[in-house]
Amino acid sequence: MKSLTKVSVLGIGTELTSGQILNRNAQWISRKLTELGFETTTHLVVPDDKPLMMASFHFCQQRSDIVFITGGLGPTTDDFTRDVISELVQKPLIFDEGSWQHIVDRLNSRGVPVREAQRQQCYFPEGSEILKNVMGTANAFRLTHNEKIIYVLPGPPREIDSVWKDHIAEPMKQLSKNFDQKITLIWNNLGLGESEIAHLTEQALQDCHLEKGYRAHHPYVEVKLSYKKSEEKEALLWAVKVTKALAPYTVTRDDHDIAEILSAQLEKFSSIAVVDEVTGSHLLGRLVPVSKNLLNTKKLSYVSGVQNSVNSELVLKLEKISTESVEASLIYKNETFKEILKSPYKGLLVAEREALFYAERALFFWARQLNSI
Repeated sequence: MKSLTKVSVLGIGTELTSGQILNRNAQWISRKLTELGFETTTHLVVPDDKPLMMASFHFCQQRSDIVFITGGLGPTTDDFTRDVISELVQKPLIFDEGSWQHIVDRLNSRGVPVREAQRQQCYFPEGSEILKNVMGTANAFRLTHNEKIIYVLPGPPREIDSVWKDHIAEPMKQLSKNFDQKITLIWNNLGLGESEIAHLTEQALQDCHLEKGYRAHHPYVEVKLSYKKSEEKEALLWAVKVTKALAPYTVTRDDHDIAEILSAQLEKFSSIAVVDEVTGSHLLGRLVPVSKNLLNTKKLSYVSGVQNSVNSELVLKLEKISTESVEASLIYKNETFKEILKSPYKGLLVAEREALFYAERALFFWARQLNSI
């Protein structure tokens, strides 16, 4: 099998390096590539500074087979990514009439004046493949230099998404077909600290040569086991050991989210009342973003007590019963299912962590209980 193709993502823009906005494009692109088996080796962000842009491009190109560059394709004087790329690959910029017509048509349809300055968006290094951007005025482009593939994309995330779907997703999928793909298994664990989860994992993986990784994101501790497709048979044997070792603490696997799982289960009920007397806004904050359909149809409501939920088909309740424990309950068809939850946190200043823990643990209990209903 072909070795894993390595990718770098280079973000251009002073608004990124100044902290004005987050570089979400690099995360989004990397997730798309990881799904296909590519390995992102580098994320770089530089301001609108030509020497820095050139140096960072060389840095990326030396460490990867494909370089994605985002930003700097607009109509203003600080948008000169195409000029830098032209100089780097030693290809002159050529005016593309089709791109100009695209700008004229798009702006005219919106009643926006067409300015001469916008012509700069229509120049591309000679030999480039122009990638039409149906969500904006700045077309993207692709070219090859020193056997490396270069994608140059606009900065706005929705425009990258559009160009990706129309011009990049399929070529990258075809390119990845013969990879010895890198696969990562993930266990999302709740109730033990990172060091204890790591201890259990290392015991289970003693003498294992596969790549291991850990990530604490409160209240979870994530365990990762990575391997190449050609190692799958061996890796799955190790995965069984990890699954067994972490079974008491694992809430979800891989990219699954317990709030999304529960929200999908709730769709079958005509009305659901959530009573949260423990977590403040944490439980609400987890369910609302993934339950828009339930909220729009008024199936799901948050109430202050059980007395306000008597007309609901399903009641999910979380209440404190002592200084160290909480009761999660599910009421359905006059039957109540309960579980006592105990915080793993001790000492002062743990209220925030406890609230997060109880929210996630309650979501897990309700989702598990609904599987049997």
